[in-house]
Amino acid sequence: MQKIMKSSMIRQIVVRLSKDNVSEYDIDGSIFDDPFLEAATRAVEKTKKRRHGIINAVVECWDKNTPKKSIIYNSYWILVNAACYSKAELLREKFKMQHNGDLAKEPIRGSDIN
Repeated sequence: MQKIMKSSMIRQIVVRLSKDNVSEYDIDGSIFDDPFLEAATRAVEKTKKRRHGIINAVVECWDKNTPKKSIIYNSYWILVNAACYSKAELLREKFKMQHNGDLAKEPIRGSDIN
């Protein structure tokens, strides 16, 4: 009996957590419903062990092949997805004080994935 495997749909996703923190991840689009969210979560998990670091209120992601088409994500939800609950709440509180808005009540992303 011969096994036939589906070809993977590996996408190279670039994630910008802050001005100085840009990284690239290979994400299999056939496994994850939202490969951009997965890449952003991996970027946050990579910085998990650092005690200090800057993560802006929004994270920008784009496919390496189409850099002009970026998607903006709410960092609060990415931190929650990465199980960084205390950092998520800290970001939420700081954002509330500075902008009089609640990141927990905002959508996960700013635009739909095409």
